[in-house]
Amino acid sequence: MQLYALLQNGCRRHVDGFGYTHHVDSPEIGLLPIFLLNDLRPGDGGTLLASGSHRTVAEILWAHEGVGMDGGKLSSLARRRLDESAVVEVNGSAGSIDVLI
Repeated sequence: MQLYALLQNGCRRHVDGFGYTHHVDSPEIGLLPIFLLNDLRPGDGGTLLASGSHRTVAEILWAHEGVGMDGGKLSSLARRRLDESAVVEVNGSAGSIDVLI
């Protein structure tokens, strides 16, 4: 499903993929690997993610299936449903790969 990221600079939230109309089965959707070249501890500036937001985005897309939805509108709807307490920071050791859906 879609990655719903919360960027640290200004807390700008977005759903990846502004260049196409989103559908639940869009071929552009896939896994997102984050390659850690250095150790990344809490507070080091790792990407912030809303845990479980892929389900929220899928629900929104299912509700609009048939017509699809552009990235800006999808981001706006997902932002309204974001549970701020579910935000987590990507952490890990150098050489790790975090894979997001």
